[in-house]
Amino acid sequence: MNHIFLCIIFVFAFVLTGLTQTVSKDERQGLLRAITQSESTFFRDQVSSYGGFDQVAREMKVKKVTTKNGLNLYLVDWVMGSYACGSSGECQAWVLEKSQNGYELLLSESGLRFATTSTNGYRDLSQSSGASVYQSDFTYGSSFKFENGRYVKSCFKQKRKGRPVKTPCV
Repeated sequence: MNHIFLCIIFVFAFVLTGLTQTVSKDERQGLLRAITQSESTFFRDQVSSYGGFDQVAREMKVKKVTTKNGLNLYLVDWVMGSYACGSSGECQAWVLEKSQNGYELLLSESGLRFATTSTNGYRDLSQSSGASVYQSDFTYGSSFKFENGRYVKSCFKQKRKGRPVKTPCV
C-alpha cells in the first residue's frame, strides 16, 4: 500500500513540475556556451578547474519545457564549484530561450524553479528562499513574470498561515 501511495505522489509531483523533457548533449553544450559567454572570467575559471567544459555540460542540471506557444525554455543549475552555490545552499540558475542564433540568456538568479503558470507565453518562475530570509512570523519570497520582453521580479511576504502580501524587493 505504501508503494502505491509513493508512486501516486511521485506522478503528481512530476505533473506539477511541467513535464520536463530530455536534453541532448548538443543542447547542454550550447546552453553552457551561452552561459559562459555572459558570465565573468571567474565563472569560466570555475568551469575549467572543475573538469572542463564537457564535464560541466554533462553534470549540470537542466529542465526543458516547451510552452503553449512552442518556445523551448531551459532552466540550468550547476551545483558544482564555489561560484554556483551561496552559503545558504541556493545555487545559481540561468533561464535561457532557444533562438535562431543559439541560446539567449533571459535571467540569471539563485534558487529559480519553473512555476506551473505562464505570462505572455513564458513560464513564470519562483525563487526559493534560504533560512537567512526568515524573520519572525513571516516568510519572504519572489516570483518572476515575463513582461515587456524580460522577466520582472515581484516580491512578497507571507505569514505562516496567511495570504501573500506584495512587498518591495530589496
